[in-house]
Amino acid sequence: MLILLSSLGFLTFFAGRLRIKLSIAMYLHVALTVLWLYAAGLAGLLRPGAIISVLAGMGLLAYTLIWLFRRRAEFLPLKWSAGKLSQLLYLVPFVFFVSLVPFDFKLTGWDEFSFWGLGAKVIHATHSLYLKDSPIVDIFKAYPPAQQLFQYYFLFLGPWSESGLLSAQIIFMLAALACAIGAFHARASVLEVLTFFSACAIPYFFGFDYKHIFVDPLLALVFAASVALAATAKGLRGSLLVAVSLAVLVLMKQIGLILAMLVIAIHFFSSVLQTADIGVAARFKRAIAQVIPGCLATLLTFASWQWYSKSIGAGLTVSMPKLSSLFQDPLLGRIGKTGLEFIQRFQAENFGLYPGGWKIVLLMSPLSVMLWLMALSAICILISRRYEILPRIAAFSLLSAGAIAYLLFLLLSYLLFFSEYEGIRLASFERYAGTYFLAWALVVFGAYSGAVDTFKIKWLRPVLAIPILAGLLCLPLGLFAPPVASPQIEKVLEQRERIDALAELVKKHAAKGDKVYFIDQNSTGFEKFMFSYSVSPLETQWWCWSVGEKYNKDDVWTCKEDLRKLLDGYSFVVLYNADEQFWGSNSDLFVPDARGRTTGVFSVARKDGQLVLTQVQ
Repeated sequence: MLILLSSLGFLTFFAGRLRIKLSIAMYLHVALTVLWLYAAGLAGLLRPGAIISVLAGMGLLAYTLIWLFRRRAEFLPLKWSAGKLSQLLYLVPFVFFVSLVPFDFKLTGWDEFSFWGLGAKVIHATHSLYLKDSPIVDIFKAYPPAQQLFQYYFLFLGPWSESGLLSAQIIFMLAALACAIGAFHARASVLEVLTFFSACAIPYFFGFDYKHIFVDPLLALVFAASVALAATAKGLRGSLLVAVSLAVLVLMKQIGLILAMLVIAIHFFSSVLQTADIGVAARFKRAIAQVIPGCLATLLTFASWQWYSKSIGAGLTVSMPKLSSLFQDPLLGRIGKTGLEFIQRFQAENFGLYPGGWKIVLLMSPLSVMLWLMALSAICILISRRYEILPRIAAFSLLSAGAIAYLLFLLLSYLLFFSEYEGIRLASFERYAGTYFLAWALVVFGAYSGAVDTFKIKWLRPVLAIPILAGLLCLPLGLFAPPVASPQIEKVLEQRERIDALAELVKKHAAKGDKVYFIDQNSTGFEKFMFSYSVSPLETQWWCWSVGEKYNKDDVWTCKEDLRKLLDGYSFVVLYNADEQFWGSNSDLFVPDARGRTTGVFSVARKDGQLVLTQVQ
């Protein structure tokens, strides 16, 4: 309730006192909250910073209410236009999607366990940014924390809650989505709000939804909001809004820096090409002045996070291969396999939408999506007002070129940053490609709606608005009914029940700083990362959850290591799936009564140089 009242204070101040549109004010509140908590976290004052933020919102609420009371005649709803009144409807999707989150909601996604959920849980437990001893692998500690910071703000006054975690994610997503649409509308209108409603369906086309906490759709929405603000920015206020959004974009994920550079380019050329009674040289000077805040915000957030990451020993060192090695095995073979897989996936119809009651399946390949978005971008340009045509050409041309550069960067990443196992399989390619396409699609949708809203031939506006309203038909009907778990989700939830029980047993006996070793023979690690999340903030091992001989030629997870050596430094070992191979090599470490069991929790001790494993109940 305090968070709600505080947020109301910020929104009423931004919208009422500063005259910022509600669609942008919601995103501005979220963005400033993230940046404030980030600064507080760098100073080691995350919890005090969150408390100050809540109190500031309460103070702004009191101030704004007093200010509005003194000017109450000016703000009587009876005197508002239909456009202003419709702005209140922006809150409907927030209430709708959050209300659909079950109170007992559980995370079920692989990456939610390996980092996105784990990172948020660690920050919530420690009231701090990641530390040197945080139970997160160093590679993930280098991931910027914007998403987790807002989730922390939403949850820090109460106990850990996965339903609250998802609710915070939804609020962040919808706030950015509202900004991406609203920024293209100079004035509040009914069409603007209806466009926002329809746009809620677009993430589904690219395989995203409002039931997971993956950062990729959130990154896409923040990127879209940044582009929308940059393409429509005017004056100092517009430049500051872009700067705030760019700072958050950089703190979303490492790729945010590259996307931020594209946003700065869009801001610069959109400013240069804006109609004005000044010369070309003066336009360039104006554009340079307008992008300076965004450049500074980008550099400051990037440099500060790089500094903090190094201070806790986080990050990934990438060694560039020599030019000669590109033409020799094994890298040459990897390049060939990765390139062929990229070409096949680029043409495979892996994006699709299942419109609610129409039962129509629309499938597209990444190539088709790019071509369609280019064509739709051209339509947006054609129906734009005369003075907007050149800025829109610049924005959409840069987005088109950026898509090509982004995909090439993805291909390079699979060769340099991913393991060979993931690289040649283009792991999560559709999710990463869909991130850019989703942002581009939302910018097109918002720009089209804004152009329709001000189209010079008024009687054609309802006709041109039909594609926007058709988006309402594409919202999956499943949203309007209680969620029904699929057999796959039911299986994951059953696994979570078993995993959570083992984790709680460990926590019952563990002390602060204890480390836990998890065994799950012949598996890809899904249950291991699920356990790491459940047992957090206790630390688990990163790899080697399966030990002994490899089970097949594609097995990259099983380690042929002595369990005695692997357990060095660990206080507990948890057996989740111990098979014959495991017991054939390690039965002598356990008491006779425990041998042959599939599961169990054992404390680890050493007496007279001998390893002693004792089962705990």
